[in-house]
Amino acid sequence: MAEKESDRREPHSIEAEAAVLGAMLLDGEAVSRVVELLGEERTAFYHPSHRTIYGTMLALYERNKPVDLVTLSEELRRRKELDSIGGSPYLATLMEQVTTAANVEYYARIVLEKGLARKVIQAGTTIVQEGYNERVEADQLLDRAESLIFSIKEKRLREGFVPMKALIHGTFGEVEELYHQKNRISGVPSGFKDLDEMTSGFQPSDLVVIACKARHVGDAAASAATLLGPETTVLTIQNGLGSGEAASAVLGPDRVAIGVAGGFGAS
Repeated sequence: MAEKESDRREPHSIEAEAAVLGAMLLDGEAVSRVVELLGEERTAFYHPSHRTIYGTMLALYERNKPVDLVTLSEELRRRKELDSIGGSPYLATLMEQVTTAANVEYYARIVLEKGLARKVIQAGTTIVQEGYNERVEADQLLDRAESLIFSIKEKRLREGFVPMKALIHGTFGEVEELYHQKNRISGVPSGFKDLDEMTSGFQPSDLVVIACKARHVGDAAASAATLLGPETTVLTIQNGLGSGEAASAVLGPDRVAIGVAGGFGAS
């Protein structure tokens, strides 16, 4: 028998939510990894208690306080929310459900996807309800539908920005690695000693623009590709492009783009 719409439950995974929270309590490093994925969006969690717990964890994290069983219990008690989430025993149960934080990103992505699906369903329900309103013109309904869907995408893009402290651990690791290498050129060398000393070489994801006369664009691009090797993407831009034309390249984290621009007054 087909499932009735009234019997359907919104997408969620209580197990994944519990695993995320348990991993955050188990390993302090997991907190920044989860924040990087979920940001400050508590509604990604379906269970009300889990929303409260995650929000309290965020508050501790933003104050540079450790997130563990003791600090979380005390913060929830201070907010008079400890009993409403099941007390300290429930927090201990969350920790017992995971033995390692190694898979926390996988669980967090499940939570994120389920939360996004619920938002789409909620937007769709609103669109359907307004569609039955005969006083709403079709153009207005289309604008409203577009606005609701765009707001979900816009919020997701905003959540792509993460606090600096969520990224700083990886940066410290890179700095320490460079220190031990004792090599001033950490990127792709340009072949020009003074330039390499100033830039430490072209770094991954860099976009480097070299200006020259229009007639030299081809030669400059060929030279750049030969000099810098296969990890470099070379783009050429000339002033002959029409206003409606554009060139774009999607760069991976380990590539350098060299843009050779000509005909823009370069000498």
